[in-house]
Amino acid sequence: MLNMPARLILFFSSYTPLAVIFIILYLGRSWPVVVLASLGAATGLCGLIWIMYRARVDVAPASAVVVDFRQCGDDVMGYVAAYLIPFVGFSLTDLRQGIALLVFLLVLAYLYVTTDMLHINPMLQILGFHVYDVTFEASTVRRVITRSALRRGELLQLVPLSGDLQIGRERP
Repeated sequence: MLNMPARLILFFSSYTPLAVIFIILYLGRSWPVVVLASLGAATGLCGLIWIMYRARVDVAPASAVVVDFRQCGDDVMGYVAAYLIPFVGFSLTDLRQGIALLVFLLVLAYLYVTTDMLHINPMLQILGFHVYDVTFEASTVRRVITRSALRRGELLQLVPLSGDLQIGRERP
């Protein structure tokens, strides 16, 4: 299970694309914005890679047979449309707008880490992961993050990440 710092890192990683956009927009115009956005992007990307690696290496997996599955791509597109796109034209040179953005991001961070939104992260798809709602033989449904394409009847090795969110290990 993920602790609060790991959940915050996953939150930062979900905003890595926005940080890169800010770097491009403010390069040569505002070095504090570029530095902060670069730190945020690096923290998010490295943190996501580290969390996914540690969860898959340090935890013994459980096995379950896949009965049915559905890919979850719609959640990410809604996230991008609702939270990332509005900030592209947002000016960070005005202190009031910067404070407003900070307050908004703090509220989003709170919601992200205290609810089951950890899988809604564009960086997972960018890094080659897929998110599925999977029904297993015991009629349990879990959300699974994996690099592999799933198949019905497949024995999947699962590592718990948070709540019903699991990481599916690749087949040998």
